[in-house]
Amino acid sequence: MSSDKKAAFIYNNHLYFFSGPKYVIIALSPEQRVVRGPGDIKEDWTAFKHTGFSHIDCILPVHDALYPGEFYVFSGDKYIWMKLDGAEPINPVNSVQRSEVRSVSTNWSSLNKAGWNSVDAALLNIQKSGKSEKSPQEAFFWKNDHCINITYIPGEDDGQTTIVGPLKSEQMWSSFKSENIVSMSTVFKDVDPTKFWVFYDNRSVIQVKYDGKTGSGSDWVELGKADVVHYFPALKDAFYPVQ
Repeated sequence: MSSDKKAAFIYNNHLYFFSGPKYVIIALSPEQRVVRGPGDIKEDWTAFKHTGFSHIDCILPVHDALYPGEFYVFSGDKYIWMKLDGAEPINPVNSVQRSEVRSVSTNWSSLNKAGWNSVDAALLNIQKSGKSEKSPQEAFFWKNDHCINITYIPGEDDGQTTIVGPLKSEQMWSSFKSENIVSMSTVFKDVDPTKFWVFYDNRSVIQVKYDGKTGSGSDWVELGKADVVHYFPALKDAFYPVQ
């Protein structure tokens, strides 16, 4: 994983992008434009004010069907459950910290069994996640050049099962192997839930199409390697100045 910490998610057609202690919120249509930030996560995000988080490592939707706008936010060996404001989700002042700060290794048994006390990237597999309150959600986590596929039940520390991994990312993802991706900045779901974005090698990005299955051969590169600002021009002034 790159030492350049990035994290991101898309919600209500807006990209929420975090880099170190800073963030920016970008409207994705009709054309990309910055609507909030760049700003400081501790100063602007009420949900993070009392967490001690100096950066965000990755963000995972809690339950796409039942808890829209609610996310697990990971920083180092800690995480919280965060909720965006329903009426004005692009206003971070109204974000809510829904849980106390918790330990990754203590509360995510699947990650603890893998020997992980922190994570670098996360992706919810909406195609394989249940829609009821107690139905398992399926997710992928990355740490360094490894990936693990797990299930979890929101709010239940012991409702976790490892499906596959940890394995080298290139063993689980054909797109990672074909692009020789080792050092990632972030991974996040596209507006289309069958696709996701991979930021890597400082400024490179690809879009991956995924069929919902697990294992190499279930994914392919949909949009090829390009500079970040080619696909996300609104990030140029915030975090990716033209070189």
